[in-house]
Amino acid sequence: MELTTTLTMSPALKRMLGDRFPSLVMARIYQATSSVMWKVLRHHQKKHMRPYAGARSGLGMLNIRSGDLMNSFRVRVRMNKSKRTVRGEYGTHKRRWPILERGGIIWGNPWLTVPLRDGLPTAANLRSMGQTFVRRSRSGKLLIWRRRGNMAPEPVYILKQSVKIEGRRTLEQTMSEIKKKGAEEITRAVRLLFTRGF
Repeated sequence: MELTTTLTMSPALKRMLGDRFPSLVMARIYQATSSVMWKVLRHHQKKHMRPYAGARSGLGMLNIRSGDLMNSFRVRVRMNKSKRTVRGEYGTHKRRWPILERGGIIWGNPWLTVPLRDGLPTAANLRSMGQTFVRRSRSGKLLIWRRRGNMAPEPVYILKQSVKIEGRRTLEQTMSEIKKKGAEEITRAVRLLFTRGF
């Protein structure tokens, strides 16, 4: 996600204020953009991420399991004085994030282990479920079953070659929720230069 601010000045205003003014404004915009982007990070994590509680997350919400994805988000602000632009960037290098945000299809290698209900451990922790085995259901679906004592085996996971993921749109919602306040904060920072001096 990016937030870009561009400074545009008329020739008459530039002559009146001098060449030093744009640099001061850009520096103030840089500071304000940094503040806004850190607010985006806090807002995104506080409002759109929650600890995993055995229920699947819906639109605009992302469950936290290990916290690895949440902690990977970073803020970066860059200024280009020649083009008079300040760009704030917020995001993560994790490859799985675009799928979680926008949705798409995940392919197995060769299979994906999909839980049949909420609250089950991840595929990496299958051993914690005790004795399991793979068998097809009457309808032909490939399932992982769990056997517990004298109880009848129960299906716990289904093996699929691909799964369609619905996008969470957490960053999209964060941007729409904070965009107006962010623009107001940057504008207010520039106005202070006029009211309090350079």
